[in-house]
Amino acid sequence: RRQQQQHPSYKGIAVSNGGILNLHGERFYRTWTRLAKTVEPGDTVLFLQHRVNWRADQEIVLVTTAMKDSREWHRNEVNVVRSVITRPSSVPVPGSSSSSNNSITAVLLQHPVRYQHLAHSGYQGEVGLLSRTITIQGSLEDSEPTDPDPLNCTIRRSMFGDN
Repeated sequence: RRQQQQHPSYKGIAVSNGGILNLHGERFYRTWTRLAKTVEPGDTVLFLQHRVNWRADQEIVLVTTAMKDSREWHRNEVNVVRSVITRPSSVPVPGSSSSSNNSITAVLLQHPVRYQHLAHSGYQGEVGLLSRTITIQGSLEDSEPTDPDPLNCTIRRSMFGDN
């Protein structure tokens, strides 16, 4: 039997001939912040230095604060938000790393933290929001590409000017 030669397949989003593509979604503000209090293994609450409008079921990352950061000493963690509690800045957080800006946001996690993530006067671990609200995905069954060579673009335009 002779095997059929497979041709490369391309997918993408293209707008041409004066077309407009509008993408809408909720903006999450602060996508990165710092810890206000050290997180210990087993903790399920993070105290953050800034307000966030994150939602339940979004993924976050706790960046390692270990002195050694390598593949064999991996201490970055991905976790899932259970809920977010915002408190007035006048309510102190015991053990907070900042006396002038007490944490105003507590993030409750779905899973216990595995590693220690430091927050003290000299250094505070970073926390980032990984989830976004827009997913663009073509159907595998009915979205065959129509452009045989999408990498052959000669003009790119954006709202910020020609590139």
